[in-house]
Amino acid sequence: MQKISELIERFRNFQNKDQKTKDVLSSVIEKVTGIKIEVKNIKINGVVARIQTNQSTKIKILIKKEEILNETRLLVSNKTPRDII
Repeated sequence: MQKISELIERFRNFQNKDQKTKDVLSSVIEKVTGIKIEVKNIKINGVVARIQTNQSTKIKILIKKEEILNETRLLVSNKTPRDII
């Protein structure tokens, strides 16, 4: 049976990967669109990134979605979102 400390370490590693992806996604969105999105407003469910913001901002991001996703794939090798909602 695994020790609790090993399980906690796995959980921390999982959280760190999500945090890195969120940080990269936030900076790429700002670089491509000029819109600053805080990391706390980005949720990642599987391969979908959900951005919580107002509708007009979300539309501006969705217009450049492919460019944002391509840039994010270059910077984060694994666990990259395939879609933005």
